[in-house]
Amino acid sequence: TLSYFKPLEQLSVLRSENQRYYHYLSDFTSALHRKYMSADPLLDDIAIGKRLSRSFNRKCPLTEQQMAVARDSIANDMVRELLFANNEDLKSQLSAADEKMAEIKKTANTSSSYLSIIDIDPKMSAQQILPTITDRYKGKAILIDFWNTWCIPCKAAMTTIRPLKEQLTDVVYVYIADASSPVDKWGEMIKTISGVHVRLTEEQADALAKIYKFSGIPTYFVVNKEGKITYQKTSFPGVEKLKEELVSAEH
Repeated sequence: TLSYFKPLEQLSVLRSENQRYYHYLSDFTSALHRKYMSADPLLDDIAIGKRLSRSFNRKCPLTEQQMAVARDSIANDMVRELLFANNEDLKSQLSAADEKMAEIKKTANTSSSYLSIIDIDPKMSAQQILPTITDRYKGKAILIDFWNTWCIPCKAAMTTIRPLKEQLTDVVYVYIADASSPVDKWGEMIKTISGVHVRLTEEQADALAKIYKFSGIPTYFVVNKEGKITYQKTSFPGVEKLKEELVSAEH
């Protein structure tokens, strides 16, 4: 509780113009400070640890610079070692996920005639990702489906679209997910989704969403034979609309 309230009380946004109607703010923060904020350096150490560990939620281990900050700024041994232990756990999880991913790619690309995986470098810039994918299929219409394993509407739409895929067999169907989909579950699910599969980091996926200005999934792109995006829609537009756009992209 203390490690939550101390940085909260210090947030500059609480005193911004947007909060001018909160006339009780100064009373609240002063009372909070009197009641909770003792001169305890442990609170500062916990706050630093929490700040440094925010990247863990996005599956990003500490950088060398962050490790150095932790060593120099966190005085309490237990807080510092807990941060480092959590960092090592995350690195182990990522290593195991990489091994699983390599296994999934090998199986998909060598033993499946209806399923393939495009390997995208985690360091590839978001601006390069779609051209890297679509350049492989110049001369064909492409349907790009942004999805994730936890997205119920995405999975429902995939089931609905199966008959269309059987009709428009010359279209390339590309499915893009990110690391918020657990690699084991993703690997199992794509076995039932014929097409080309791509897995990005969450940072890459977020950057793509900003570049192409969409904020949710499923999101669909139709790309014509020249590699130009001719249609974009967030939320499932229906089979007939997708068919119309894909047929147009083929001609």
